[in-house]
Amino acid sequence: MKRIISLCLLLLCLNAEAAGDRSGIEPVGKSTASFVSYSPAVPGNWAIAPTEVASALDALAAVVMSVSATASARAAIANFAVPTGASISTNHYLGLLGDQSATNTSVAPFVIPCSGSLVGIRVQRTTNATTASVQQFFKSAGGAVVNYIGTGVSCSLSVGAKDCNAATSVVVTAGDMLLVRVTGAAWSTGAGAISTKILCQ
Repeated sequence: MKRIISLCLLLLCLNAEAAGDRSGIEPVGKSTASFVSYSPAVPGNWAIAPTEVASALDALAAVVMSVSATASARAAIANFAVPTGASISTNHYLGLLGDQSATNTSVAPFVIPCSGSLVGIRVQRTTNATTASVQQFFKSAGGAVVNYIGTGVSCSLSVGAKDCNAATSVVVTAGDMLLVRVTGAAWSTGAGAISTKILCQ
């Protein structure tokens, strides 16, 4: 009886495999990356085009490790938000929390986390500007003595525009403080944001 049951189970397994249903069946001699062939879609991307998945993965891992070992730049984003319904008076400073004042020490600064470069400025409004304003980043060294000076990283919003940008960069030091100053004309009423990127060295 046991032999008949075993034979039936064997026949059921064979039928299931023939039908393509391999659930519950552990394949013998499972394929590994070492034996799976690989043909690159763009052979020119490789110094020596691999023919197996294993060698392709090894080559990619080597590239990742070499880049990680030599790369020094990391990026930090500083974003200054202008609240809905707000306007910014001419020559006023905008803080990181959307606060503003004619006195730069009365608003919250963005503290630069690393030495490197402040790269570019992007300004985006939700509504068209009705005045022509200039937005510029001002920075000061951290510590007891605070003295904000213009960085030259700025862009101008023209009347009827919603955005502006510039790729100007300036060197910064870890601990420097950053604010936005609006000059030219006031930032007309409307929400928006002013951002930049810090490339750490």
